[in-house]
Amino acid sequence: MTHQEIEHQIAHEKGTFRSMIYAAIRGTRSVMPIPMEIPLEWADNPFLFGQWRRLSREGSPVLVAELKEPEGSRLKLHYHDEDEVVVMISGKARFTIEGQRQIVTDGYVLSIPAGVLHEAYFIKPCHFLVTWYNLGDF
Repeated sequence: MTHQEIEHQIAHEKGTFRSMIYAAIRGTRSVMPIPMEIPLEWADNPFLFGQWRRLSREGSPVLVAELKEPEGSRLKLHYHDEDEVVVMISGKARFTIEGQRQIVTDGYVLSIPAGVLHEAYFIKPCHFLVTWYNLGDF
């Protein structure tokens, strides 16, 4: 699916945040809005397969979350309207960003600009940080 086709699909689909994120994981929708209601304490991530918690304060222009994903889980192809930075604390994953595959292990940092298609497959259990932000907010 091209970026233009995704934009067209977004313009013609309506739904709740939850339905949008589940659809992105199932592969029926390619945009993934940023979840603003990430809990402060460790909780099951209803949108993936592992657990997550929010590290940033309420009202911060930057959303920071800590995630743990099990081996074999997958995040389908999607994009965000926000810039994203992924910091791999431990584990091994294969990220595909704009068609370019990259193996990410302990200590790697990925920068994914807003609007860029990306997906991930967790080869080994992963522990990582994700930050979403809009440069225009600063």
